[in-house]
Amino acid sequence: MTIKKYAVPAGVTSITLPDGSVLIPVGNVVSTDSGYESELVRSGCVSDDSLYLLGIPRVLWQSGMPLVLPGGDGGANGLSFTGTRGLFTLSAAILSGVSAMLGGCYLYLPAGAGGLESSGWRWAQFSSDTAGEVFQETFTPAPGAVPPWVSSPTQQPDLTAGRITQSTSEITAASFTLPGGSMGPNGIIRWLTKQVGNSSANVKGFRLRGNGTQISYAATTTVNNDMDVDFARQNAGITSKQNSHRQGPGWIGNSSTTYGSDDTAIDTSADVSITATMQLASNADTGAVFVLRQFSVTHGA
Repeated sequence: MTIKKYAVPAGVTSITLPDGSVLIPVGNVVSTDSGYESELVRSGCVSDDSLYLLGIPRVLWQSGMPLVLPGGDGGANGLSFTGTRGLFTLSAAILSGVSAMLGGCYLYLPAGAGGLESSGWRWAQFSSDTAGEVFQETFTPAPGAVPPWVSSPTQQPDLTAGRITQSTSEITAASFTLPGGSMGPNGIIRWLTKQVGNSSANVKGFRLRGNGTQISYAATTTVNNDMDVDFARQNAGITSKQNSHRQGPGWIGNSSTTYGSDDTAIDTSADVSITATMQLASNADTGAVFVLRQFSVTHGA
């Protein structure tokens, strides 16, 4: 049993629950088992997080912070440290003009890059499309954590000069929880993102997973360099089956003649662990930028 507080509409002096018990408001507030939340909301009562039961979208994660996954093959391509502080150069721009939004961002570096012991997201500032500086502040995508802006970053000591060797595995950019029951049998989740990559044929992949199962995927290639896209997945009349637009090249508004990973069977009656990831198919690529923007859920009875 989870006890929650609910604000009661003015003039209501008592509320009868389905089990016959009666709640008497104190200062227009009642406290009771959250299992009665649906009935209370329909009666006009609300808690801090129950308005979604009326069909109002509930934002679970939101950030406009750019996350940069730079390439680096240990040879001639990608990010290289100059040997002065955390100053670096790129062998080529991720995309022409992209530095205009990277004056403050987080850059993912593998363990050993520049002599750093651990891998992770580090605060960085780009001074041009092919140069910038990495600082000591870090961001760890723990559940619910949002990357913070760093007003006064701490400079690195002189990092080891040379090209990094970037990972080609999926890198977690964010994680949070989709609360059990928040979708209902016909609810929908939507994810608004910005995804940037250069015009090479190497795939830059951006994914959202629920309990490890892919629920949205798009990639930048020679056709798509900078995309702002909206993804959706909806329960199909039951809390354990979902459908969506076409996966892979798909997003809202995209047309496709085939299917691929469009249907899933995730149990949304229980909490679902959501992770957002980005990935380079080749570390010889210059890199990719991810702005996760917003993830929301709308309840559907």
